[in-house]
Amino acid sequence: MTPVGGGHPGRTRAARSAETLRASRAHQASESATPFIMDTEGLRVALNHGLPAAIYLLVGHLIAGRVRRL
Repeated sequence: MTPVGGGHPGRTRAARSAETLRASRAHQASESATPFIMDTEGLRVALNHGLPAAIYLLVGHLIAGRVRRL
């Protein structure tokens, strides 16, 4: 079976496959990027500043407890 424009029959199938693959990759890329977008300023500040401060405080407390035992 020859495609409408002539040429090799596999090219049309390959072009459709490539187009489908590109569309699938674009959809996956857009889906994976959206969960990390912060909608609220307060949540962004809490995660960017509060969480590291809490971890720093916990680690400092653990280290101070170990040093005190020496």
